[in-house]
Amino acid sequence: MHEADIQLIPSLWEGFGLVAVEGMSTGLPIAASDVTGLREVLGGESNPSVVLVEKMLSPLDWVSAIRNLISKNQSLGFENIANFSREQAEKFSFDKMARGYFDIYHEVQGEECIKPRLRDFFNSKNTNL
Repeated sequence: MHEADIQLIPSLWEGFGLVAVEGMSTGLPIAASDVTGLREVLGGESNPSVVLVEKMLSPLDWVSAIRNLISKNQSLGFENIANFSREQAEKFSFDKMARGYFDIYHEVQGEECIKPRLRDFFNSKNTNL
């Protein structure tokens, strides 16, 4: 994936767009089907490194999306586009996901149900969580 210039994700359905997160983590701009799982992960059209394709079965719409990404790369610069992609991918890190599960578990079960080692881990200096 590090040799690619653009990632295309022509999907009819996505529960969670892990492949999109992987692509964004490498800094790729992405053209993807406008489906719920991808739209949420990619940040929608507000993310300059993304173009969503509404008519996913239309080859002309994919050509348009690719041209749009090329234009964005030229106008905003490759490094800026790559940074937008990487910033979006960081929202879905394993650490953030684990912290989210911990917080939900803590909220539902209460402090007394959490093992001390787990509590200490999440309350320690893990500022990146």
